[in-house]
Amino acid sequence: MNLRQLSEHVYQCEFELDVPLRIPVHTWFIKDGDDVYIVDTGIERFADAQIRAALAIGNPKAILLTHGHSDHIGGASKWLESLIFRFLRTRKN
Repeated sequence: MNLRQLSEHVYQCEFELDVPLRIPVHTWFIKDGDDVYIVDTGIERFADAQIRAALAIGNPKAILLTHGHSDHIGGASKWLESLIFRFLRTRKN
């Protein structure tokens, strides 16, 4: 996992899939005071590391799921098992 702070309030959490081509999977953390908002959860096997990274930044408050692909929502169940907060998602087209 590579966690980079891109600005005062934005963090990028990057993992790479184990496939022949380099395919990065990103989760974004938006920090507002002590609260952390998560954008997408990546795939399940990365969730524990992402949760630890988010907790190191602040208090996870809500998750925004941008769309239903597994590389964006696959870790959602792990987040629900570990923490209590709201899920937000975009409207289905």
